Amino acid sequence: MYPVSEKWKQACSQQIRQAQALAKIEIGIFDEKAPQQATFELPELLWECEDTLLSPMAKGGYAAFEPKFFRLDGKQLLMPLEHSQRISKKLISKEVSGQDGVFLTPPTIKICFSEEKSLVGITLSFGRIAEEAPETICLTGKTTAGTVEQWEIQNPNPVHQAEIFLESIVELQIIFKKTKAPFGRARLERVQFGIGYEYTGAEILELNEMKSISPASLELPRAEIDFTLNNHNGKFDADRNQNINKFLKQGQVVKLWYGMELGNEMEWIPAGKWYLESWSANQTARFTATDRLILLNKTTFEKGKYIWAWQKLYNVAKEILQDAGLKETEYRLDEGLKKVLTMAPIPIVSHATALQLIANRSKMNLFVDRDGKICLAPINETPVLLIDKHEVFERPTVKRNPVLKQVDGFWIWRSRYTVSKKVLLQTRMRGRDEWVRVEHDICLEPVIKTNPLTEVQAIHYARVSYLKAPQSTTEFDLELVGRKLAEVKYPIVVKKQKEGEILTIENPLFDNENSQQVFEWVKSMCGRELEYQMEIRGLPQLDIGDRIQLWNQKAGQIVESKFTFSGVFRQELKIWCEE
Repeated sequence: MYPVSEKWKQACSQQIRQAQALAKIEIGIFDEKAPQQATFELPELLWECEDTLLSPMAKGGYAAFEPKFFRLDGKQLLMPLEHSQRISKKLISKEVSGQDGVFLTPPTIKICFSEEKSLVGITLSFGRIAEEAPETICLTGKTTAGTVEQWEIQNPNPVHQAEIFLESIVELQIIFKKTKAPFGRARLERVQFGIGYEYTGAEILELNEMKSISPASLELPRAEIDFTLNNHNGKFDADRNQNINKFLKQGQVVKLWYGMELGNEMEWIPAGKWYLESWSANQTARFTATDRLILLNKTTFEKGKYIWAWQKLYNVAKEILQDAGLKETEYRLDEGLKKVLTMAPIPIVSHATALQLIANRSKMNLFVDRDGKICLAPINETPVLLIDKHEVFERPTVKRNPVLKQVDGFWIWRSRYTVSKKVLLQTRMRGRDEWVRVEHDICLEPVIKTNPLTEVQAIHYARVSYLKAPQSTTEFDLELVGRKLAEVKYPIVVKKQKEGEILTIENPLFDNENSQQVFEWVKSMCGRELEYQMEIRGLPQLDIGDRIQLWNQKAGQIVESKFTFSGVFRQELKIWCEE
């Protein structure tokens, strides 16, 4: 459950809720490829700007002997004498404006793209205080046809979004014309190729957030949102010249917040980082978006290793996430994963499924938190909230889940054959400087043999190898030989009742006797007898997987939630409880 203030809790607990429900959506219409395709030409600088203008803003800037730039309110720092200790993210021009604030030689940043770009606009971050923004800048865009368009911007904000609809440009210039105060310098901290559009209040006609989980991580969790925006200004109309519809792309970031108006204050809590999936527009504009796990279910992990040694699942999960392109700031792994060991290689599955197998093996929950981080963490078994009867709109539906008789499965013992190496793959290849992917059985000590003798470069994983022969242009026969493994499956049976359904688990990461403990955990999580379905006044602070207390003293886990905003909050919950 997300932490909220006491005022929020009191507003939610009132029998007649008085607080106004709020929602806010930001659609980030940014070109994700543009930063990699852009090169910068910078003006002469006051000191070397070591960091790129494409990276996030620094936490602070330095005071300077310029008008209004020597502040003692904590927003500016004194510059250290040692150059290596300086924050170097901000671009500051050597050129100083005149008495009237006008630059005699305007500092200019030139951005060239390796491919033509069409952008809805550009976001410029000058700094964190108003004085760091210039009074006048000029933007020019050069198209592939050689034509130049120009836009002059007066009094931009410290973080300014310029909606200028750039079409087929190959060059962009940012020209600093005038500073707010005399004898000032041009400052710029970050450039983003696009704009984040924010919608709130009556602009949001309807919003639905759907989530579900498997209590024992036997399946991937599901999460998606759909929302409808007012299109009264026609911005999303495809037949309008300047419409933002044509700049929308799958995978663009959508951020969501829920809030409440508490007296004279508004309190907001984050509700996730989502990725645009589909959209359509008419009188209204309708969108769907998914979380990052859904995206990771569309990519494949095949770099599982077999090294005949125990590996910590923490390290394995880290390899999977990094292979999927995530930075360390984009995921959170519980330290408990360092205590769970396996020799088993990850099978060839999606990145998301690989993480789900780890979650099941380590008795953890796989989810995406409200900041968009992918997380592997234990399930909280302590109730976080009491739901009273007055929160429920209608009498809840209570039904019995199918009776669980037992949980079945197996763990796998692997050993090396004592005999010589076996041929795992035979194929014919042509020499070329491109990687060829081949699948094969798990083995140790893989070796490549060729006829005629040909130099082959190889990258080996547990079930896949990548091969290429850049020094040859002819065909040749290739064999992959290695020490094959023997696999023996040992059954695991955990009984619960004499009669009922049998739940079968297939997870190749069960490879030693302590797997029995995980099967006991699965039995306790999936053997809950009662399912409550109810519609309540929405509680945005609740998270899927939270354990809550009901008015009748029963405690259960939220396994499914549909949260709706249409001026008010409503929420449908599915909760599994023990009898």
